[in-house]
Amino acid sequence: MKNLFYWGRSWNSNMLFILWISIGALCVGKISAHQPVRGVVVTRGAIVTTAPRGGAWVSFGGTRYVYHGGVYYRPHGRGYVVVAPPIGFRLRVLPVGYATFYVGGLPYYYYAGTYYVVRDEGYVVVQPPVGALVELVPKGGKEFVIDGNTYYEVDGIQYQAVLRDGTIWYKVIKVKG
Repeated sequence: MKNLFYWGRSWNSNMLFILWISIGALCVGKISAHQPVRGVVVTRGAIVTTAPRGGAWVSFGGTRYVYHGGVYYRPHGRGYVVVAPPIGFRLRVLPVGYATFYVGGLPYYYYAGTYYVVRDEGYVVVQPPVGALVELVPKGGKEFVIDGNTYYEVDGIQYQAVLRDGTIWYKVIKVKG
């Protein structure tokens, strides 16, 4: 089965995308709930041997995490595993390259498979709103096909692959929990 959790572009397209994300971080535009949200790919469950240099150690719900560049790590054996952040986790500043979208007039922020809202002079991790469109979802989920439609489940969030302007995007169709 084809895995669509990767960039799937040429090197030149990847470099242009990185440039776009970098510029976008300086001037993030407001988009409606019906417009797609761009992001970066992370691999949930990936294990690294050392904590990222410059990462911040934080505790939440009795568990310690290392946060670095919009990615969350939890100690695992002699290394660290990439995980979804817990709902309710708070940040003072969003990661560089986040995207903004609106649902019901409320702003949401998206980066690397994580959704945030503004709360108490900071940002809080929340479940995504149903209907949100994102360009990329984290690797490490499962893919399944029902009646010819491709679906993905990552971090308890179900996405449907949809075609938008000739490109595959992912629509949030169900949130567990």
